[in-house]
Amino acid sequence: MIHVGQTLYKASGKKGEAIEEFVVTKIGRKNFETDSPFYRRGKFVIETLRYEDPDYTQNSFQLYTSPEEIEREKRASELQDKIKKYFQGYHRLDLTVDQCEKIIEILGI
Repeated sequence: MIHVGQTLYKASGKKGEAIEEFVVTKIGRKNFETDSPFYRRGKFVIETLRYEDPDYTQNSFQLYTSPEEIEREKRASELQDKIKKYFQGYHRLDLTVDQCEKIIEILGI
């Protein structure tokens, strides 16, 4: 749960290499406000920590509770891209039966 005075973080830049800080200034039942004067048009949603811009959805973004959370999200995205690239196409996969079974188990399929 967030609280007034808490710092939240946003990945900025083309690849999220910069991190912006937002301080929570007010909390309502569903939304909260921050000290940023640039994001007054939309709302920050407590449940998801997302900024929702009513006019331009491309301006919506995710806030995180720590810079480490941003790094883990970026790492997860990198790994997912590698997995997608490995499994795309119609080529035969160079996997053993044990590896295939572990993948199936992890994916829960």
